[in-house]
Amino acid sequence: MDSFGSLASRFGDGTIRDEGGMLHIGLCSAAELAERYGTPLYVYDCARIRSNYRRLDRAFRANHPDFSLCYAVKANNSLSVLRILEREGAGADASSPAEIHLARKAGFGKERILYSGNYQSDEELQSPLSKGLMVNLDSAELLERMLSLG
Repeated sequence: MDSFGSLASRFGDGTIRDEGGMLHIGLCSAAELAERYGTPLYVYDCARIRSNYRRLDRAFRANHPDFSLCYAVKANNSLSVLRILEREGAGADASSPAEIHLARKAGFGKERILYSGNYQSDEELQSPLSKGLMVNLDSAELLERMLSLG
C-alpha cells in the first residue's frame, strides 16, 4: 500500500482517501489544492471537524446535560476552524489576551469564553476581567491575585 493508501486507511469514513494514487481530503484533491494555493498548505475538512465535535459533545452530554465543551484556542488558532466550532456551539478556552482576541474575532460571545491562563502577569490577568469573561482558577493564590485586581 502506498503512502496515500496508508494514510487513507486510518480514516475509514472517507475523509482522507486515495483515488487512483491521488490524495483527497473531503471532496478536494490535495494536488489540485496545492497547485491552486501553493505549498506548504494546511487543509481542514469542515465536515470532519463538525462530526468530531458533535460526537464528543453527545458522548459527554448523555450523562452530563449541563456539560459545556470548550475548544482550546492554542490547539489550532485558525479563524476558520474557530468559526466552525463556534457555530457548532463550542466554547473557547483562551490562555492569553491574544487568544481572547482571536476567540472574539471568530464570533465567540464573552459568555462562551473561558480564560485559563497560567503564570500570567497582572496586566494579562486584567484582560479577562475587563472583558467580563469567566476565569478558570487553578489555585488559591490565583484567586487572591484576581480579587486584588478587582
